[in-house]
Amino acid sequence: MSTKADFTPEQWDTIVKTPMMVGWAVVAASPSGPVGMMKEMSAMARVVMDAGKQAAEGSLIKSVTDEIKLRAFDRKEGGAEKLAAADVKPRALALCKDAVAAIAGKGQPGEADAFRAWLVSVARGVAEASKEGGFLGFGGKQVSEAEQAAIKDLAAALGTPA
Repeated sequence: MSTKADFTPEQWDTIVKTPMMVGWAVVAASPSGPVGMMKEMSAMARVVMDAGKQAAEGSLIKSVTDEIKLRAFDRKEGGAEKLAAADVKPRALALCKDAVAAIAGKGQPGEADAFRAWLVSVARGVAEASKEGGFLGFGGKQVSEAEQAAIKDLAAALGTPA
């Protein structure tokens, strides 16, 4: 199973940033107000970290989630990238392509497919966290058209079905 040592520092940084940026791309696709945004951000963290809890020790996904946790508490890391809302999706798409290319090139067989599937599940988990539209929680859609489009675009960048 691949770990941080199998990748260049730049590749590892890309791989680690990708899951959270995928989540942010869905959040930015269809902002759902302060409460909805908090639900989506919470879902993003939950989906990412649950995958790490369920992953086998020493697996790539476990290594990535461990690194995300480490960076979240490391003040020297500098925090998340600061991007305008319009730049989040293009950045996420680029990270998806670069991360999968790095894993496919240096990872173990099957790791790139597992990483792709995980990223799509992150996008879906964020999209399903809060209804879009409606009034005071009534009506609305579980996943907006903009979120569906974001998931489709992310899946296409990953080279996997949505």
